[in-house]
Amino acid sequence: MMNEGSLAWDRYRQGFIPRLLNSQRDEGYWTNLKPAKYSVGPIYDTALAVLILETHFRFLPGTMKVR
Repeated sequence: MMNEGSLAWDRYRQGFIPRLLNSQRDEGYWTNLKPAKYSVGPIYDTALAVLILETHFRFLPGTMKVR
């Protein structure tokens, strides 16, 4: 979706990124509020959140033209 730059990506980004940022704890880490199948604790949850944000903000889409 990100590479396509579609409306679906825009809707996803506008909904998901604010939710992710708002779920960060005051101490700076992320953790699931309810038990989750794939969560193994705040270190893992924080690492995934940071990777998601980094990919979103630092990834050069393959369709972007380089000048």
